[in-house]
Amino acid sequence: MPTKPTKKSKPETESDTPEPQEPQKPQWRWPENKERRNLEVVLRPDERLAIAEENARLGSEVDQLEDEKKASASRYKAKIEEVQSRIRLNNTYVASGRRDKEVDCVWIYEVAGFDSEGKPIEHADKKTLVRSDTGEAVEVRDIAETERQAALPLDDEQDAPPPDDSEE
Repeated sequence: MPTKPTKKSKPETESDTPEPQEPQKPQWRWPENKERRNLEVVLRPDERLAIAEENARLGSEVDQLEDEKKASASRYKAKIEEVQSRIRLNNTYVASGRRDKEVDCVWIYEVAGFDSEGKPIEHADKKTLVRSDTGEAVEVRDIAETERQAALPLDDEQDAPPPDDSEE
């Protein structure tokens, strides 16, 4: 291992004594933090059509159930109400073109949202939940102390390189 060249030593004077250095800030190692959220998504035309077709089938099912109701009214009343509720819900989806659905999201630490150009707004005390499908910010929260403690490297880890996660 090559050694660093040494300076010629000269007698120390008061002006040669090194000034005290400020302690370095800890380098946070934020974990990958993903979650799924049930969020509104825009329906594609084929999804809207599928819901409309389902409504047509459900309408026929309601008619059939109403006929059977005459023979056994109490037994089918609950089924009819359930199907009609589904139809009303589907009608809302078709009319609005939107529905709630599970979407993968990821937390980005030390970011308090995005500016109008889509660049992250850095903030040491915030974290932002971002949709994986559109990149939109869903929620901004304060970073909890427990998250900070978990992300703070141990003293012996500060000089070590980050772990290699590619071996999974």
